[in-house]
Formats: sequence, structure tokens, C-alpha cells
Amino acid sequence: MITVLTNMNAHEQNMIRAWQKIITILAERTIAFQKIMLYNRRQTAKRIRKRQRLLRMQYMNRLIAIQNQFLLQMPRPVQKRVWREERYSDFWDVQVQFFTDEDWFETFRMSKKTFEILCSRLKDDMTPKCSTVNKPIPLEKRVAMALYKLATGSEYRVVSQMFGVARSTVCRFVRMLCEALSDKHMDALVCMPERNEQLDIIREFENISHLPLVLGTVGVTHIPINPPLDGFENYINADGWPSIILQGVVDHKFIFRKIELNARDPAIYVESHGDLPDITRTIDEKLIRGYLVGGAPYPSLDWILTKFSNPKDESQEFLNACIEEVTSIAEDAFCRLFARWRVISKKTDIEYRNMANVIGACVVLHNLIEMNGDKFNYEWIGQMKPSYKDMQPENDAQSVLPDTDGGNVLREFLSNFLKTCCN
Repeated sequence: MITVLTNMNAHEQNMIRAWQKIITILAERTIAFQKIMLYNRRQTAKRIRKRQRLLRMQYMNRLIAIQNQFLLQMPRPVQKRVWREERYSDFWDVQVQFFTDEDWFETFRMSKKTFEILCSRLKDDMTPKCSTVNKPIPLEKRVAMALYKLATGSEYRVVSQMFGVARSTVCRFVRMLCEALSDKHMDALVCMPERNEQLDIIREFENISHLPLVLGTVGVTHIPINPPLDGFENYINADGWPSIILQGVVDHKFIFRKIELNARDPAIYVESHGDLPDITRTIDEKLIRGYLVGGAPYPSLDWILTKFSNPKDESQEFLNACIEEVTSIAEDAFCRLFARWRVISKKTDIEYRNMANVIGACVVLHNLIEMNGDKFNYEWIGQMKPSYKDMQPENDAQSVLPDTDGGNVLREFLSNFLKTCCN
């Protein structure tokens, strides 16, 4: 550069120095401007962040104010002293402990001895499981509240107040007892007798009615229910009210040997007789098989003996009287069943889908009581309102099936046999 400047005149050298000075000044001002722009950007970003923080604080303050206003308008929750309702069970814990035998019969429809037998049978089905929170309800109390519900037909609310438990607890134990008795104990307590026992039953019926080879008496009854809204008409009986039909074979001790449940058909047992004992006897050189004695809803079959609808002579009237002696036992058995367990004598708060188990449980309990020889208070029948006979549909007293030739032959033969042997 020095070499270049030496070859130039003084004017040119001054011009070059001037331009160099201008360029240096412009470079310095450019750097200064860039620094100012960077500073301004930083200040702007700082102001924006500060504004955002301010807006967020204002938003949170408004939100807290709205929340506090809402909470002030809400009712204050009541502070609970305990986490569950206190219930008292003086009836079971105090009164029952001083029950006499008569009190046991009136309250639970069985003696204390039979109650203990029932509890032993239900030990595997209703024994409380281990609990670390609440003291479990003992087995005896569970069975007792279920029996009280079945015996009185009281509402769940009434039973829960007496035993100091919730209504759902009563409902659960009633369902447990009925399911256990119907599913697990039915075959042991409601069954056709063995051959030797059946021969004893035949002899007892013959002593009562003079009729030979009577295996039992078959009867039918209607039990009122609360039917479902869907399919209501399937449960309407001949008198126009909803019911389930219970049919049963009964022996001379009022014990049910076989039961059938159905919604409408009053002669369903006619189609299911294969489990009857095959016992025969030769009478006047004629082989006679054991048979059942039935009432008006049944036709005359070779294994069901029914009355003459229009008796023509004294022998037929005498046979009708003998048949009535036997069929009255079935009627008495149903009366005992209804009088003991009021839950099946009227519409209750039990759902229709559970009624089959309830009816089965009542029959099982009835048999257990009769087998253990517990007494029956006939005043219970008089306390039923409406009475047992008033409950049964009048229009259901006729057979829906025709008599068969085999049934007519059996009826004529027994009529002649009784005429000769009883004269």
C-alpha cells in the first residue's frame, strides 16, 4: 500500500485516506446498530414474558375467586361420627334366648331341636366367611331371619328391624337358604320311598280307606305371585289372578314325596309317573299295580284313581267316600304347608324368578318338620286370610283330560271289590 501511495500524487492519496476513514466509521456504526437491535429484541422478549406472567396470574386469581364462590354456595357436608349405621337386635340377642318350646313353634314353626338339625344341614351353605372388618352374622341368626320371613311373610323391612340388619342382608340370607334347600337338600327330603317304606305306606292307606295298593295321594294348589310385566298372561289362572301351580304326591304322614311346579297346566303330573314304585298284587285273580289317588282336576287313569262323577249305586258312592278319605290327606298337607309358611299364601315382595326356590324350600322345611314329629297348631289354618279354600280357583276344579279305559276298569274293579270285602 505504501508502494502504491508513493506512486500517487498527494490529491489521490488524500481521497483514499478519506474513503478509508468513511468505511471505518460505517463499520463502527453498523456494529453499534446491531448491538442496539439485539438489546431492543431482548427488552421486547422480556416485556412479553412479564406480560404473560401477569395474564396468567390474573387468570388464576379469577379462577380461584369463582371456585371459592361456588364452594361457599354448596351445603356443608355433615361430619359422620361412625362409618355405618348402628343397629340393635334385642329380639334375637335377648328375647329368643328365653323362648319356650311354644314360642319356637309360633315364631319359627319348628322346635328348637329341629332348628338345630336344620342349621347342621345348612352349615356348609350358610356359615359366615372370615371377615376382618365387621363381626360376621352367626349361622343361627342367618337361618332364623330367613325362617321368620318364610313363616310370617313379612316385608323385608320388618324382618330387618327385628333382627337389626339391613334389608339387603335379609334378602341375601333368604335367597341363600332357599337356594340351598331347593338345590342341595331336595333330593334327600322330598323323594319317593324305598320299597319297604312304600309297603308300609300302602298298609296305612288301606287301614284308612280300605283301598288296596295306594302309593299316595296327588293334589294341586295355586300359589300367588307377582308375575313379570313381560309374559304376565302366562301366569293367569282360571279365576284371572297370577299364580304358580304346585302339585305333589303326599303319603299318609302329610309328607310330600314328589312335587312339580308349572305356570298353567293343572294336570302336569299326568305326564310324569315313571318314578312310581312298581308294586303289584293279585286281587280276585286280577293283577293290580300300585296307583295314586287324585282329586277333581285329574282324569281317571290306570295309575290315578278318581271318583265317579255320577255314582249310580251304593258301591260307587262307597268308593267315592273312600277316595275322599285319601284325597283329604293331600288337602290337609297343603293346608299345613300354607299355614306354616305364610310367604306362599299371599303376594310378597319376593321376585317371581325366585319363587320356585322359595316354594321348594317351604316344602323341604315342611317335610323336615313332619319327619321330626313337630306338632302342628291347627289355629294357624284359621289365622290365614283369605283361607286356603278361598285362595284356590273355583274354575280349576274340573279335569282337563278325559278318562281312559284303563282308569275306568280300575275304578269299576275297586268298586266291586270294596262291595264284596266290606259287606
